[in-house]
Amino acid sequence: MRVFIYILFFLFTSTIFSQEFEREISSIKFVKNQKTLNNVFFGGTNNPEFQFIDINNDNNADLFILNSDGTFVVFINDGSTFIYTENYISNLEILSWFFFVDIDSDNDFDVFTSSENNQLSFWLNVGSPSTHEFQLEKSPVLDNEGNSIFSESVSNPVFVDVDGDNDFDLISGNQSGTVSFYENIGNPTQFNFRFITNNWQNISIIGSKNILQHGASSIEFGDINNDSDFDILWGDFFSKSLYYLENEGNSTAPFMKLKNDIFPINKDSVKTQGFNMPRLFDIDKDNDLDLFVSVLYEASVNETIMFYERFDSNPTSGYRLVTKDFLGSLDVGSKSIPVFADIDGDNDKDLFIGSEKTPNGSIYFFENIGTEANPEFLFIDSMFNQIGASLSVAPAFADIDGDNDLDIFVGKFLGEIDLYINIGTAENYSFSQPINLTDAANNKIKFSNFVRPIFSDIDNDNDLDLILGGFNGKMKLYKNEGSKINFSFVEDLSQFQNIDVGEQSAPTFYDIDKDGNLDLIIGNRSGNLSLYKNVNNEFILEEENFLLNFGGDSFPNFVDIDNDGDYDLFVGNIKGGLFFYRNNFVTSVKEDKLSEKINEVKISNYPNPFNSVTNLNLSVTKSSQYDLELYNILGEKIQTIYSGFLNNGNHKIELKSSNLVSGNYFVLLKNGSGFLTVLPIVYLK
Repeated sequence: MRVFIYILFFLFTSTIFSQEFEREISSIKFVKNQKTLNNVFFGGTNNPEFQFIDINNDNNADLFILNSDGTFVVFINDGSTFIYTENYISNLEILSWFFFVDIDSDNDFDVFTSSENNQLSFWLNVGSPSTHEFQLEKSPVLDNEGNSIFSESVSNPVFVDVDGDNDFDLISGNQSGTVSFYENIGNPTQFNFRFITNNWQNISIIGSKNILQHGASSIEFGDINNDSDFDILWGDFFSKSLYYLENEGNSTAPFMKLKNDIFPINKDSVKTQGFNMPRLFDIDKDNDLDLFVSVLYEASVNETIMFYERFDSNPTSGYRLVTKDFLGSLDVGSKSIPVFADIDGDNDKDLFIGSEKTPNGSIYFFENIGTEANPEFLFIDSMFNQIGASLSVAPAFADIDGDNDLDIFVGKFLGEIDLYINIGTAENYSFSQPINLTDAANNKIKFSNFVRPIFSDIDNDNDLDLILGGFNGKMKLYKNEGSKINFSFVEDLSQFQNIDVGEQSAPTFYDIDKDGNLDLIIGNRSGNLSLYKNVNNEFILEEENFLLNFGGDSFPNFVDIDNDGDYDLFVGNIKGGLFFYRNNFVTSVKEDKLSEKINEVKISNYPNPFNSVTNLNLSVTKSSQYDLELYNILGEKIQTIYSGFLNNGNHKIELKSSNLVSGNYFVLLKNGSGFLTVLPIVYLK
């Protein structure tokens, strides 16, 4: 990175008053199992109800997904890659399901969606085959006698020409294990549904073998046995696989017969926790129907969308599993909690993501193998240090014992916190067995369920205090009344008593207005971020919806990921993925007096000029994360001298001259507020 010195000096004498966060999707490279992940920061997916259609008429199937938190996402297929496209369709109102179909035969896709009380809404595409525009046409949708049409919200209906009369009928499963049938008695350009029966074809799915249960259903029609009529794949709430019903009739007079309660019948049979959603689509354009399956049973399953390729004509065994993760993106299951820490002492920020899974949550570890300015993350492990806990874990890293390496704190589902002391070094970590975190009176520290611990020097006394968020929507402070070497936490009720974000508070600190005081940003159950400004050490609600629409359970974290002097924003959420907002633009600049910056930090070195080693002497008035960097006179960064937390006070940091050529250099000191000061130095061989 090249930085021009005259610009640097300008920045040192100014404070960024506000900044703009811009969302990015694929700007940072992630590699997992030797494959580059796609659409890394689209946010993840839970219980995806999905459909493939060519929405833009380019002969490539696009992918539409409704997540269990209500978010609706679109991936446009450019012919080689499915590309997440934000706000591609923004006006649809969907409660529990959707289905695209060209119901009026005008060569574009219209949409039926669920609405209130298990009724249907119809959205007409008034655009064109290549440019969609949806407008609400009917809500609720009525049958030919003027009665509301119903489809259970927990099931996924389909529109299919089941009687071969060139229009689309409505088929919907019921929790009783039967099927409702509405015949389209209109014509190909104007639908008109007539209720026929709630027991179509006398189908009764009531479980298999000794499990006589039935529940919500997801049904898909397709010509699986290649006899020119529609067969059925059925996912049931209590089935770990799929039911296969073969049409022994024909395209105009179907006769459905249950053939198998496992599908496909081979070593790759679908086997999940239950409630599988099948879709049949020729994704590879080889004139046969491939199989895609998602899992709707619960949110933390390992599978996203499974892809089975059709490889021969056998209707029951001719599918092989290609991948359990067709999207190939960043997704840790549910309730992703991102934390950055330089765990290996190589001066870049590694990524750790806490997760929720049944039965045990864990910590995903992505090592930063890039550079400070251009990070690149390599997946290492889904259970870092073999740390796991019932249902969920929320990690935090802090040097709590002042030995210059990072220890781990793990918030657990029932509100307790485990501490893992790093008994290794900053470069080669090794952690002790976990101990329950206790306060100064040796009482176990316990807060709300889904507790999230973070650390900050709230009282500027040169040690780290403990701040907790949790499911109750509130916060709790434990001040460190010990020291940076021997911590001793004491509950303090003088802070955060006015804060209640409803459910699932996830706090983090960042100086959003660049006034030298850390402000408070809190995620919550609804998936938004709230901003509390620091006013004379009191946190006052400034903006309840600072950032919106992360779906649910937003977990924010600020970090300078690109080493440009400002902090970027990562947000975890209930879907298990991440959102990334880069801090790109300065929207206004307020000139400060240089003396204010000088009073905040002081830096000198001895000797100067130097030959082999010089000692950098720092004095900082605020405990914070600091970066100390070396630049040449062309403004090119040579190295990071130090990156980490510094307590207020005096510090001595050694700079060695290895690989330097004789000449003039500049040492830059910065923190989350930006550049603080610069020190010219001279190296002579």
